[in-house]
Amino acid sequence: MKPLYLASLLFVFFIASCADVRNKTDLREMKLNGRVKSIKESSYKAEDKFGQITKGDKTRYRDISTGRDFNSFIQFREDGNKSEANFYDSDDDLRTKIVYKYSGSNRKTEESEYDSDGDLERKTIHSYDSKGKQTESVNYNSDGKMSSKTIYNYSEGGLLQDENFYDDDGKLRYKIEYAYDEKGSKTEEKATSLYGSFEYVFIYKFDKNGNVIELLSKGGSSEGKTEFKYNGTYVVQEENQYKEDGSVDKKIAYKYEYDKRKNWVKQIRFENEIAKYIVERTIEYY
Repeated sequence: MKPLYLASLLFVFFIASCADVRNKTDLREMKLNGRVKSIKESSYKAEDKFGQITKGDKTRYRDISTGRDFNSFIQFREDGNKSEANFYDSDDDLRTKIVYKYSGSNRKTEESEYDSDGDLERKTIHSYDSKGKQTESVNYNSDGKMSSKTIYNYSEGGLLQDENFYDDDGKLRYKIEYAYDEKGSKTEEKATSLYGSFEYVFIYKFDKNGNVIELLSKGGSSEGKTEFKYNGTYVVQEENQYKEDGSVDKKIAYKYEYDKRKNWVKQIRFENEIAKYIVERTIEYY
């Protein structure tokens, strides 16, 4: 596996696990406008026929830069948080269903993950302090036995300082440490494995809207850089990945079509100017 690709996977995982953004709704995290009730996303291989880009076979497409799986059907509560998420393979067969539960203060307290037969595979319980900061996430397997635990620690100013991941024996296996600038924007993540297998550092640069515009990743003997450019709706328009010597490794560009609420309903992904994937969305509103 390429070091930069591994760094991207870790980058996605760290974003998904970050407890400091739990006060945002899922709609905000997904950059969706309006009171969305549900969203269905289907992905296809892109084909160039007679100079036109058309849909090919359905495929399972996962965007490494965001961690999104684009064969899904997600339902939202009226407060903007997910009630249920269903993920499918390229044949439209259900792979995974996740059901979410919330407290009276609309904090996500439980996630139950089921397989295609409806059997429980995993359950995650989230805990919070009196200020609404997430303090702990505990994962349980289908037998109800704890499989792992994550503990979150914060600074006096309320910023997430570190995440500590423990196995089922209570042993600390890896941790993520965060650094911030004077405005409270995250500038660095340092991931350390206590298995001794890896150590990665991620350094961020942000635009005035809080979007990451540059990511530097360092780990082992490898180093890489990714630059992001956005359009007026805070959606990534370009993503350029660079090698250690500064040469371009991959240029990624996106073309969108939008609905009346300025949510994109069609995305074409280009890699090194070649159309690779088409994603179509069907969005239902309250």
